[in-house]
This record gives sequence, C-alpha cells and structure tokens, in this order.
Amino acid sequence: MKFTICFLLSLLFVYTVAAGEQKRPLFEPLQAKLANHKEPVIKGIEGWYFLRQELEHLGAGEFWDEFAAQVSKSTKPEYADPIPAILDFNRNLNDLGIELLLVPIPAKAAVYPDKTGLSYGREEGPKLHTTHVEFYQILAEQGVAILDPFADLFAGRETGTTYCQTDTHFSGYGLHLVAIALADKIQQMVWYKPQKQKRYREEVRELTITGDLALMANQTEASETLPLHFIYLAGSDNLPFSPDPASPILLLGDSHTLVFSVGGELHTKSAGLPENLAYLLNMPIDVLGMRGSGVTPARIKLFQKSRKNPNYIKNKKLIIWVFSVREFTGRGGWRKIPVLPSK
Repeated sequence: MKFTICFLLSLLFVYTVAAGEQKRPLFEPLQAKLANHKEPVIKGIEGWYFLRQELEHLGAGEFWDEFAAQVSKSTKPEYADPIPAILDFNRNLNDLGIELLLVPIPAKAAVYPDKTGLSYGREEGPKLHTTHVEFYQILAEQGVAILDPFADLFAGRETGTTYCQTDTHFSGYGLHLVAIALADKIQQMVWYKPQKQKRYREEVRELTITGDLALMANQTEASETLPLHFIYLAGSDNLPFSPDPASPILLLGDSHTLVFSVGGELHTKSAGLPENLAYLLNMPIDVLGMRGSGVTPARIKLFQKSRKNPNYIKNKKLIIWVFSVREFTGRGGWRKIPVLPSK
C-alpha cells in the first residue's frame, strides 16, 4: 500500500494525453452536471452523500499559477495561488531544521465517483485526481515532500470502505490506511528511533454514526456502521492517548486530524489519525487541528504557539500537514504565515 511516484506519474501521462488540448478544466462535464444541483450536499446513490464544494473543486481544473484567481473562492486574488504559501512554509521550516510532509486528503468523489449519482464509473476516479498529481509533481520539483494517499484509498475499496458514506471524512479504515502510509515513511527518516517498550494497545470496534453531510441534507435517519481502531495506553483500562507537545512530530491541519479523536460532532474519541499514527510508530504525537480550514488558520495557530514559546517549534523534527484537497481553491486563500516572529 505504499505510495509510489511512478504510479501517479503514469496516471498523469495517460490522462493528460487523453485530455489533449482540453486540459483545463480537465473534467469539464462535471461542471455541467453540477449545474442541476444547487444544494450544498449532493445525494448520491446507495446512501452516499458528497459535498458540493468538493465537486466544484474537482471540476475547476488547474488551480495554480495563472488559473488560480479564476477558480479560487478567495475574495483576495493575491491569496488564490497555493504554491507561494506552501513553498514559503516549507522553506521557513527547513531553515529551522524541520521537515514538512504535505498530506492532502483526496476528494471523496474522486475515490468513489460511481457513488455520486452523476453518471461516472469507478474507473474514472484516477482521471478526476489527475490535476492534483500534476500539482504535487510541481511542488516536489521545488523540494516539498508529499504523501498523496489517493492510490491507497482507491485500492482500499477492494477490501473495505475508505470514506464515510454520510460524512465528509475518510472512514476508520481509510484513516488507518493513511496512518500506515505515514508510519512507513516516518520510519525511514534518519532521526526516527524505534522504541522497544510498548506504549499503546489497539482495540477494533464498530461505531454507528450519522455524518455531517447527512445532517446538512436533513437526512437525520441516515446512518452507517464503521470499524474503528481505538488506541489506548498500554497496560491501562481504556486510558486514552493524549497529544504530547514535546513530541518531535506535529500533526497539523483540518478536521481530518480530529475526526474520531476529539468526540462531539466528530463522533468519538481515541480512534483518530493521531492515535493510529502514535500506535504504529510507538511514540507520542503532537496535534494542532482546526475545525474548518487547516490551511491559513492552522498556520496562524502554529505561529501563535511558537511566538509564545520559541522552543516549542524548535523541538520539532517533522510537521505533517493534513487537509482536504478542496482547500486548494477554498475561501480562506493562501496567505504566507511566518513560523517564528522576525528578529
């Protein structure tokens, strides 16, 4: 299940050739199909729900350079292009000796196009994701490390459901696949030190939820049952994992860092991405997650913490930046945010 750049580049070659001159928007028919759906949630088939904003993002085509201001929902054109802000953040972290790993969570509709009710087949999923493959290659060529979990989440359909049917987020199974891919990558980093003493234990249990998309669509009776990997401290009676500010790893981003972890409207505790990653690495993880946008607000929060305590950020070795791909064209835009105050 390891991500390979060869897989993604092969997708890029196949579909850009097929698209020919109509590269932008890459999947133009999607915009026409959405024209008949004005509601914020698209009700698909077989109990599946999709966020309209995400589908609009997929239909936008290229969202960087000269196309950014045309497709971004940001009210300020100067913040429309994500590339300058990402490169600036990566450079600032690298200057502090910190690695950045960008982990954009693929669009649910790209992994499950056949469930949208918009007349797509399963095989069209990689085509919907091709614009992102090209974008990640541009970033990689400029020194940004990226883990794109699309291949794992798409292939994971063979053995489970990788996204929630009624919710915007990945499922417990999809979350676990992302955690495995992250752990594999981190364990190869030179500063990672495996520990022998077992810190955590795992319990796999089912949970029935009604997701945010179903609630937005006033489908309060809709529900689904998910297997989740609950993580507790070893030797304890369900004592939960807690984020550790002293950890060399910071999980930064949107609600994908919080779902199944903090409870409340995000369903439950102790079964989220930070818990699963801590279990697989056998080491504590620090978390700075934001409901809503994990792009500019999350980096502002990081700056505020670092300004208050400069040693907080300087003790980090790796920042894993996790957010939904729809944020590439989101309303919040892409401001450059410093990591530490200028001297």
